[in-house]
Order: sequence, then C-alpha cells, then structure tokens
Amino acid sequence: MLRQQIDDLTQDPEKLKLLPHNMTIYHRLLDMDAYRRKMIPSAVSLYEEAQALMFAGADTVGNTLMIGTYHLLCHSRRLQKLRAELLAAWPSLVEHDPKCRELENLPYLNAVIKESLRLFSGVVSGLLRVVPASGATICGVTVPSGAMVSCGSTFVHYNAEIFPSPNEFIPERWLETTELDKWLVPFSRGPRMCLGIK
Repeated sequence: MLRQQIDDLTQDPEKLKLLPHNMTIYHRLLDMDAYRRKMIPSAVSLYEEAQALMFAGADTVGNTLMIGTYHLLCHSRRLQKLRAELLAAWPSLVEHDPKCRELENLPYLNAVIKESLRLFSGVVSGLLRVVPASGATICGVTVPSGAMVSCGSTFVHYNAEIFPSPNEFIPERWLETTELDKWLVPFSRGPRMCLGIK
C-alpha cells in the first residue's frame, strides 16, 4: 500500500492536492525546495524514508508503551504512584483535558517514560558515525580520522556503572538526579539524532 501511494504521487505530484490534509510527510518529501540539489529523491528512496518514519513512529512507541505497562503491572506500588499523580493532574476525564505541557511537568510520569525508554530502546544497533579529521580517542583507543564507529544504546542503558541494577525497572532513579538525562540515548544524540524525540 505504501509503495503504491508513493508510485502514484511520484508519477503525478498533482495528486498531493487531493490528499485530505494540506501537509503530510509526502508533501515534504516531494517538495523540491526541501533539497539542496532541487531534485526529488527516487521512488525507492521515498519508499524507504516513508517506511522508516512509519515504523519509527509506531513500532518503537508501541513497544516502549508495552514495556512500561508490563513493568507497572508487575510493580503495583509504582502503578499506584503514577495513577495518583495522573489523577491529581487530571481528576475528571470529561471536564478537563490536560495540555501536553501539563503532562510534561509531571515528575513521576516522566520518570516512568524515561525508565521505559531506557529498558527498551527502539533501535538497538549502533548508529554509524564518522570520526572527524582530527581523529578520536575512544576508551583509550586511538581511532583514525574517517573511521566508522558506533555504539548501541543498550551498551549505555544497561551499564551498571551508570544505572545501578540496570535490569530492574526503577523510575525513581530519574527523580534523584538530572545527571542521568545525558545517558538516556534511545533517540541517539547530536545532529543525526531521531526526530521522534519530541
């Protein structure tokens, strides 16, 4: 279905005007002004990009929610703590919808989300980076310029020196210090990090 949509739109870009929304991922991917060379990528490239965006935005979120829900159901005290915080912020499901900003300010909810992301990183393989012209030293090893390096997030998230008892679901660890935030890398870091962080 996805390939057929892309084939239809690349063969006849005017069909973009028939889509139910005026800004979809296809609008942006088929916008020549979005590219330095003013050339739209091939249908194969567009298919791969759209597929990555779909699965990155759905599969990883769903799996992280599943992991968090599982651990909350296994730890009733933590589930009750989260429910109490949510009920205080959102006492009635019919009268007041909390704004995203309000939910972002709930400390225990954020701790549960961070711990769920730590335990289940959507992409576990290392994302490749190129060592800069100056070279690098990584864990005491000199790495020449131009070399490809990577580190999967699980090596960070399950490092007992950073996260004591790394196999345990402990949302409270995120409430004790903000220092851990720099070690939460399910979306990678730097200019090539995943756009899904927001």
